[in-house]
Amino acid sequence: MKTAVTLSLALCCGACTTIEIRNDRGDIRVERSFGFASVNVSPDAGLITARISSLGYVSTPLGHSAGWSRQSITASDGGCRIIVWIDERQDREAISRELESVASVCVVE
Repeated sequence: MKTAVTLSLALCCGACTTIEIRNDRGDIRVERSFGFASVNVSPDAGLITARISSLGYVSTPLGHSAGWSRQSITASDGGCRIIVWIDERQDREAISRELESVASVCVVE
């Protein structure tokens, strides 16, 4: 019973969160937080992708989650009208070349 109460409190309170942020130049920044984490995107940031892993309660633009959560979010400054997600095993460069004639298409992994 004591373990169940402790686990419930841990889930209802903040989360242990890791956020990996990658910009369109390929730069990666990792943020780790215990408790509450907030990510704000600058209007001139370009295209960024955030991979969020958390244990506990987390609230993102994708919704709310309690327990173990793994999410990926991409945000753009408006330069991308279409965002194409590809599998990491595929050749990103070849897909980008195929789509370079289409205006406002961004490719992310």
